[in-house]
Amino acid sequence: MPFKPVRSTSAMYASPEALYRDLPRSPGAKPGLLLHQGDLLRMYAKDHADVSDLALELPTGTGKTIPALVICEWWRRQRRARVVYACPTDQLARQVAVTAGEEGIPAVVLTGPHGDWAVTDLARYDAGEAIMLTTYSTVFNSSPKLGATPALMVFDDAHNGEQYVADQYCLRVNRSGEEYADRRTYLALLDVLAPGLDALTLKRLSNRSAEPGHARTVHLVVPAQHEGMPERLADFLADLPAPWAFRYSMISRVLGSCLVYLSHTGIQIRPFIPPTSDNLLFTDAQQRLYLSATLGDAGDLERSFGRPRIKRLALPTTSPEPRSGRRFLIFPDLLPGGVTDKITQKITAMTGKALVLAPDTATAKTTAELIAPPGWPVLSKNDVKHGMQPFAALDVLGHELGDSRLMGGLPPRAEWGRLVL
Repeated sequence: MPFKPVRSTSAMYASPEALYRDLPRSPGAKPGLLLHQGDLLRMYAKDHADVSDLALELPTGTGKTIPALVICEWWRRQRRARVVYACPTDQLARQVAVTAGEEGIPAVVLTGPHGDWAVTDLARYDAGEAIMLTTYSTVFNSSPKLGATPALMVFDDAHNGEQYVADQYCLRVNRSGEEYADRRTYLALLDVLAPGLDALTLKRLSNRSAEPGHARTVHLVVPAQHEGMPERLADFLADLPAPWAFRYSMISRVLGSCLVYLSHTGIQIRPFIPPTSDNLLFTDAQQRLYLSATLGDAGDLERSFGRPRIKRLALPTTSPEPRSGRRFLIFPDLLPGGVTDKITQKITAMTGKALVLAPDTATAKTTAELIAPPGWPVLSKNDVKHGMQPFAALDVLGHELGDSRLMGGLPPRAEWGRLVL
């Protein structure tokens, strides 16, 4: 008697909240959904699961990752859909992967050069067997390699997404540095933009060294305001080799409406609104879900992602207070006496650890050298690209100084802490 083939079946769930109860969570997972998380999932399933562009308000500290992952898994199972979960950085994508593993949600991390991706992981995503965790830059580039078009795309930290999306639609020509740097190309481009600058500004930007007080001054040129400049700019940019050629291909269609920012260190050309409509992986998704700490109605999300309208789903009234993060901010440069760097160094020594956030690697390194006491280990972004565990694992060896000692000597070397860029 022949055996009958067994067909795989999966339970059907009316809402992501119902699915959550059956997830094979590990002992390290959260014990359950918070009240406002469950309310949000029910609101989503009832009226918003088919909205093409939807923003969920999930302030920092209220637990946004788990509800978002449950929605992703609900789409994957209930709708047999491919799902992409995009984070601003590779490090954040790997943090989400840890949470997904704890919650029993299958996920694969595909970040960095696509040639380094595991073929089996990409195949699992293509087959709808796992959620893809990736970065904004993997989605928004001249040639995305995500494979099959996803049905659901989730964008974590969407309120901070503007810089990450806009960065992919920004053509840079730096005078020097590690990336997009070529002094001759900078000066040649400066010549194309010269009609939009006064003579003194042009001279200052052309000089080999920046004048004191003007190193970080930024000037704006709007090519559309100057006759013939968009055409000359297009001719110049079209002849640039890689890597500029890739960025130019992403803005060439809207070059006439781009803005140009110039400083002594570099030139940036970018549109006010990124032309994301050219990215079919992005536009062809059935739903784009934006996770935001705050939901404003001034059009910031629409401008950041190039979408005409994004519906908002606010945090339920059952959410805990406070609804936004609290920070203790110190502004050493406002203190009299010109001791900004000394105060920053003393505060850093008191805390035992410090995280330096800067617009570029060079600035981060310079700042670290300035505020780190001698003997502190300094971790670079490469040391924590897979997560902050190497930094978190270092002991906090700061020394608590009273106010009267703030301007005094540093604590002993044995009590100094750690620094990460």
